[in-house]
Amino acid sequence: MSIVTELARWAHDLSVDDVPSRVLERVRLQHLHAAANVRAVADREQAASFAASLDSVARNRKTAAPTVLGGSVDRRGAARLHAALGTWLHRHGWLLGGEVSMAATTAAWACARGHRLDELLVATVAANEVAGRLGLSLFLHPSPEETWGHVQAVGATVAAGRLLGLDAQQLAHALALTLCTEIAAPHRARFGGDGGRLAIGAAPVAAAFDAVALAAAGMRGPLDILDAPGGPLEDTPVPLRAAFGGRGQAWLSTTLAYPQSPAPRGVQAAVQAVGEILDRHVKAADKRLRVAQVDRIEVALCADGMRSARHERLSAWDAEALHSDLPRLLGLLVSNHDIRPSALRDELVLAQAEEISIVAGRVSLEHSWRRTATATLQFFDVMAPVFAGIQKAELAAAFTARVGQGGGGVPELKDLPLVAQLRPAALADRFRYQSGDLADVRLEELQFGLGADVRLYTTRGGCWRASRDIPAGSPGWPWDDTVAWVLDAWGDRDRAAALLAHDGGDDADGWAAALLGR
Repeated sequence: MSIVTELARWAHDLSVDDVPSRVLERVRLQHLHAAANVRAVADREQAASFAASLDSVARNRKTAAPTVLGGSVDRRGAARLHAALGTWLHRHGWLLGGEVSMAATTAAWACARGHRLDELLVATVAANEVAGRLGLSLFLHPSPEETWGHVQAVGATVAAGRLLGLDAQQLAHALALTLCTEIAAPHRARFGGDGGRLAIGAAPVAAAFDAVALAAAGMRGPLDILDAPGGPLEDTPVPLRAAFGGRGQAWLSTTLAYPQSPAPRGVQAAVQAVGEILDRHVKAADKRLRVAQVDRIEVALCADGMRSARHERLSAWDAEALHSDLPRLLGLLVSNHDIRPSALRDELVLAQAEEISIVAGRVSLEHSWRRTATATLQFFDVMAPVFAGIQKAELAAAFTARVGQGGGGVPELKDLPLVAQLRPAALADRFRYQSGDLADVRLEELQFGLGADVRLYTTRGGCWRASRDIPAGSPGWPWDDTVAWVLDAWGDRDRAAALLAHDGGDDADGWAAALLGR
C-alpha cells in the first residue's frame, strides 16, 4: 500500500472516539484563532472586493452555497476567501510540519453544512495530522517556502474530502492530484499589490477543492507519488519517511501554535520582546517611550528568524510590506505602541511613515549562533526517533543546505562553528539506535525555539533588555494565557468563550457561521 493510500485510509476512518480530548480542545481553539484572523480584516476594502468578485462568479454559475461576508459563493470560493483573509496578517497558526491551520479550518467551514460539530472537528484533526506529516517529512528541505503550498493544500484536501463524502480510495486520489498541482510560493507576495497576498493565501485551498472535485468525478491520481523516484520527497536531500508513522499515537495537533503578532513566525518573539520593553517603560516612567528617545535597537535572532526578518519589496509603504520587514514593523510598534490589525492599515502606515523610517534605521539585526545551535539541538533531542538511520554525511549536507547557505543575513556555514556545535557525527551515531517511529517522539516536550534577544538603548544612556525563548502562543507557552489571548482576539470574550465550549453537535455550519460573526 502506498504512503498516500495509507494516509487517506487513516484519515477517512478516523472517528471522534479515536481522538483524545486534549487534541479536540486544541483544535477547537484552532478554529477560534482562525476565525479571529478572518474577522480582523473582514471590513477592509480589499476583503470586500475579493468577496464581491467571488460572489459574482457564484451568481453566474447559479450556485447556492454558504453565505460569506454578505454574499453567497460556492464552497471553493468561500474557502478561498477565508483562507486569503486569514493568512493576510501573517498571524495564521502552524504546527509541527507546517502552516496548515488556515487551510484545514477554512476548508472545513466551507463543507460544514449537514454535519455535526464533532465531524467538523475530526475532519480538522485528520487534516492537521496528514498535512503535518507531509511537512515534517520535508523538514530538511533546503527551501522550506517551496513546500508551504502543498502542505496547506493537503490539509484542505483531507478536510474537504472527508466532509464532502469521498470514500478512502477517492480521498487517496484527491491527495495524489493535489500533490501534482503547482502552487505559488508565499515569497511571491513580497512584490506588493493589494491582491498579492490574498491570491497566494487562497491558492492552496483552491487547488484542494479542484482535486476533490476531480477525484469525486472519477479522476485518478498517481498514488505512488510519495514512494516512486522523482516524487516530492526527492526534492529534499534527506526525506524523513518516519514522519508518516505514529498515526493515532503521535498527535501533531497538540503542537499547534496560535501566533499573536502580525509577523512571520521566525520574528514573532522579537516583536513581542520589543512590545514587552515598551510596556515596562510605561510602567516605570508612567508615559510612553517616544521615537525621539530611541537611540538604537539591537535584535539577535536564530537562523530561521534572520531569513524572515527582512525582504526587499517593490511596494515600499503599504501595510502588507511591514509584515516582511522587521525593522519597519518595530518602527510602527514604537511609533504607535500598537500593531493590532486596526493599526495595520495603509493610511495609518503612510501617516507614520517618517517615524517608522527613523526607528527602522536604528534597528540592527544580528544572527545568534547560540540560539540557532541551541534550538536545533533541542529539536533533534525531542525528534530523534524520526531521524533514525541518517548518516553523518547526509546530516552535514542538510545543515549546509538548510542553515548555512548565507541568505537573509545568515553567514556562510564554512566560516562559523555550527557544524562543530551540532556535531553531526555524534548525532548520526545517536540516530542509528532510534526506532524510526513518530509514535516514540516526546511531542509534549516539543518547543519551537524561535527566540530572540533584544536590547533597546535610549538617548539618555539607558538600556532595556528582553529575551524570549519561544513565541507567545506556541507549545510550551502557558495554555491558559494562550486561550485568554485568543478569546480576546476574537473580539467578544464572553461570546468567544461560549463558542469554544459549545456542545451542540448537530449544526457544524451554524457553529462555523457564528465563529465568523455571520
